Amino acid sequence: MAWELYLTDEVDAWLDGLAATDIDSYRQVVAGIEVLAEGGPSLGRPLVDRLLRAVLARVIPYPGRFRLALLGAKAARPFARFLPDARLRAMLAMAPKHIPPVSRNDDPQVFAAQGERRMRVALLTGCAQKALNTDINDATIRLLRRLGCEVVVARGQGCCGALTHHMGKADLAHAQAAASIRAFMAEKREGGLDAIVINTSGCGTTVKDYGHMFRNDPLAEAAATVAGLAKDISEALTPVSYTHLRAHETVLDLVCR
Repeated sequence: MAWELYLTDEVDAWLDGLAATDIDSYRQVVAGIEVLAEGGPSLGRPLVDRLLRAVLARVIPYPGRFRLALLGAKAARPFARFLPDARLRAMLAMAPKHIPPVSRNDDPQVFAAQGERRMRVALLTGCAQKALNTDINDATIRLLRRLGCEVVVARGQGCCGALTHHMGKADLAHAQAAASIRAFMAEKREGGLDAIVINTSGCGTTVKDYGHMFRNDPLAEAAATVAGLAKDISEALTPVSYTHLRAHETVLDLVCR
């Protein structure tokens, strides 16, 4: 019998912060929680919590749905004081006033390197940030191309599974992660990949943990390969950026050129 462990909001927030700052410690903590969850009585969340988390898990990882939710939040903001749940009021308050247009750079395609090609990388485009801030991926693509990288947006990739994984929805998280693993492996077989570039820390820690997540799965070898290719944008820039810097420039200057 599996446990349904009830982690408080404070513990959830602490785990998210740990995942973004210390992946090794995060893995050890999560592994310990998984061991505890292998047997014992259910410690389920209250019904309202379960419903709210179920909605978030089915909305935020899907940019189209998330955009619609953000538009609804903007319309509902004047009525926030009538909501009985403080968390819902906080969500409405955090909804951005401006929702950026869809960036076509997030569509499956290949961006040629500027000048000599030095690396071929795939970009994890993410999910929530494709609705909240499309400038992040646009700027990442521009910078990588200037540094001689051919940038691939792989067909079939989606949410990396980080959000649902942190929420304890293992089946959904593994399904989302598996789709991205297959997408990146297809690109690796077709044209080769030197790295999978990730510009969101929460996604990066999860993708780097794919080898552990899928250790007992038929995708274990592919998952370990993808995890080994995963690099934060700062890691990916290190071997290619410095030869492009002029005197007294930083990597930020490359972005702004």
